[in-house]
Amino acid sequence: MLVDTQVPLPQTEPETDLLERSSVEVSAMAERLGLPRGGRHGARRTRLGLRLKRTIDFGCALFLLALAAPAMLLIATLIKLTSPGPILFRQLRIGHSPDWAGRRSGLPRAFEIFKFRTMKADAPAYEITPATHDDDRITRVGRFLRKTSLDELPQLLNVLRGEMAFIGPRPEMPFVVKSYGVFHRRRLAA
Repeated sequence: MLVDTQVPLPQTEPETDLLERSSVEVSAMAERLGLPRGGRHGARRTRLGLRLKRTIDFGCALFLLALAAPAMLLIATLIKLTSPGPILFRQLRIGHSPDWAGRRSGLPRAFEIFKFRTMKADAPAYEITPATHDDDRITRVGRFLRKTSLDELPQLLNVLRGEMAFIGPRPEMPFVVKSYGVFHRRRLAA
């Protein structure tokens, strides 16, 4: 089941994050110099610009999927032949709200990210940290896929669906997002 929910983040003490303070100072300096400012205080994204970005993301993802389809088919076959279980691994991630349609909510959004499965199907899930490169739960094919980052090709499907973009904050696991400070929370929601 795919998740499509808005996730409110817990509040932390305002403006105490060192990175947040430095970004405000940089923004103020840019304003004094007459330069365009970035971030929340900078140039606002227009609906047309957001739709154009979404169109480019969609077109590039479609093109790259067509280009990578033979390799993805080979990888899927290798996974199925060498290890029982599903071909794809799905994991809950928290990403920025898709505002390309003009529906800005300012809240991070939970969705399922797709990757090729690189671990044994019956491997217990990790609690806090991802598997290391020498973890015995990783299959031989999975070790190669991780080393070459080919396990991330199915994320093109997430881009097609509008859950991810080629440029923007990387979606993170919920336990990582819980540890974010003010600056990173604002960046994720931007």
